[in-house]
Amino acid sequence: MLTTSGTPIVIRRAYPDDAHALARLGQLDATRLPEDSYLVAEVEGELKAALGLDSGSVAADPFHASAPLVRLLRMHAEVLHRRERRAQRAERRLRSLLPLGRSVHHAPAHR
Repeated sequence: MLTTSGTPIVIRRAYPDDAHALARLGQLDATRLPEDSYLVAEVEGELKAALGLDSGSVAADPFHASAPLVRLLRMHAEVLHRRERRAQRAERRLRSLLPLGRSVHHAPAHR
């Protein structure tokens, strides 16, 4: 995705090595980010906004036009949550088809 100025925006899950950048983002936004899995919006290699997938906590760079980035993060998070709910429903249906005492083994769903 591109900004109106043509600068690419990267929406991705935060990596463990993003902890320092997330803390900095929280400090810039005067907010304390709880322990969570985060989606982040990255512009020109810098985190400009973050959204907690479980908590819904948001931190954004106040020196950057971040409201559109937060909207993008919320849209992406909703897609991930819908995908997870569909996977859970499918697993429940599958389990209902198995004989009692049998278990389903699979790879964990990605968020």
